[in-house]
Amino acid sequence: MADIVFSAKNISKSFFGIPVLKNINLDMNKGEVHAILGENGAGKSTLIKIIGGIYECDSGELFLEGKRVVFNKAADAINNGIITIHQELNMCAHLTVMENLFLAREYRKNLLFLDKQKMREKAKEYLEKFSMENEIDSVIKKLPISKQQIVEIARAVSLSSKVLIMDEPTSSLSNRETDKLFEIINNLKSEGISIIYISHRLEELGYIADRITVLRDGNFIMSKEYKDTNMDEIISAMAGRTITDKYPKINVEIGETIFKAKNIICEPFFRDISFEVKKGEILGFAGLVGAGRTKIAKSLFGVFKIQKGEIFLNGNKIEVKNIKDAIKNGIVYIPEDRKHEGLALKMSIWQNDIMPNMNRFSNPIFIKIKKLFKSLIKLQEDLKIKMRNPKDKVQFLSGGNQQKVMIGKWILNNPFLFIFDEPTRGVDVNSKISIYNIINELKKSGHGIMVISSELPELLGICDRIVIVSSGRITGEVYPQKTTQEEILRYATINYDF
Repeated sequence: MADIVFSAKNISKSFFGIPVLKNINLDMNKGEVHAILGENGAGKSTLIKIIGGIYECDSGELFLEGKRVVFNKAADAINNGIITIHQELNMCAHLTVMENLFLAREYRKNLLFLDKQKMREKAKEYLEKFSMENEIDSVIKKLPISKQQIVEIARAVSLSSKVLIMDEPTSSLSNRETDKLFEIINNLKSEGISIIYISHRLEELGYIADRITVLRDGNFIMSKEYKDTNMDEIISAMAGRTITDKYPKINVEIGETIFKAKNIICEPFFRDISFEVKKGEILGFAGLVGAGRTKIAKSLFGVFKIQKGEIFLNGNKIEVKNIKDAIKNGIVYIPEDRKHEGLALKMSIWQNDIMPNMNRFSNPIFIKIKKLFKSLIKLQEDLKIKMRNPKDKVQFLSGGNQQKVMIGKWILNNPFLFIFDEPTRGVDVNSKISIYNIINELKKSGHGIMVISSELPELLGICDRIVIVSSGRITGEVYPQKTTQEEILRYATINYDF
């Protein structure tokens, strides 16, 4: 019989009278990785917040090593060995690695003085497990995300964690960093630590998952050993239907050039970048992390100043000195980080959507609320946004619906060129298909579309043409029907001296 370390029994939770979890049961065996899967809005985040002590359940019970436990706050869960590593890492950026490891639980010589020697010895002991001992005095904000994440894991280990909850841990990591994380996870398993793993990247499961549980609309759907299931069964359980076409693509007649960049330079990020986008065309941008794709996009949107070169829209040369210039000329950018760059989470849907559209929905005295709400209701129907009304706070929407709100505010702006940066990052399979369909509708309407993505199957599946960026230069151009992932990666690894 398996050694069950943690159980959640008949967990239910509602918000504002709307059930988000309905009698969910979950068992965790010692030293296993248990993946919790489901679409955005399935209830995964609520479940792990209950397990982690952030929310209290309306009904149900939690058991740790066979004993019933009650968590009224996150500290209760932590004190019992249940620790969450959130997608947005939770550390003091201006402190060192050692200081973060022992934050609020420092070793002391007496009431007045810290025992820094003991903290250093202990920190080194924990960090050596992750080959991070040389970073003991590094300031957190100066470390890459992957190393910051390792510090969080080391802190969890130092707290004698029994259950580690990892929420989308690979969302900001490169392939190499992801491989390192999986190595760490497998080492933690061998030490008897149980891991609840949340991810939309289903292809990762084969490397680490022992068991999977699928939720849908707050309901338990299935729980299986990973080796006893397959990807089609998992996706069908998540979506409630069989997914036959992961990358819906429509063929439209590609028109004349709508946008052209000619030898643009923005040092130290990129130089001599030239490309064009045609009406009704989806142009993909491939490349490794740090290649310069996002910097190119943000320069076109006025975030960074283009130092040399020319850009043309509809045949006319334009200048983009700032974001206001970009929007005025009909260039919009949908960022990869919707929570920090794309949306004001604590504001309502209508407040987010009116920000770049004040000219259309206001006069010098009043905001035209009726006109705006009418447009938003139509947008809700067109984009299939799950919301009660435009007054809903964005922070309470699922990730997929937040992404649609962010796209929707720019659709209302009716630009010539849409620049999508990782448009499906952190959303489920169904939401991905929905976003692809939105992009296809924009394509059909004759807009120019740029798509930056780290997922090569996505670029190959939805784009008409792909350019590859490496070391701040365009190193290749391919057509999806005539190329392979291997060819794209070869272009992506060409190095230039800047």
